[in-house]
Amino acid sequence: MFKLTNRELEVLKLIVKGFSSKQIAEQLNRSSYTIEEKRKIMLERFRMFEGEEQNMFSLIHFVTKQGYLE
Repeated sequence: MFKLTNRELEVLKLIVKGFSSKQIAEQLNRSSYTIEEKRKIMLERFRMFEGEEQNMFSLIHFVTKQGYLE
């Protein structure tokens, strides 16, 4: 199992709830750019790609199934 930072877990939980990067940034007092970077890092760490595109749905499915959000 990969280790996520507390901030990554916070962001991931909000992504799962359907928040946009802008909404997450506002809630966590960060910039939208910072949240987009967190998304990108998580996608790369878990190797969640479809062709050349990153796939957030696959990441959400994976972390839910693996118990990251319990």
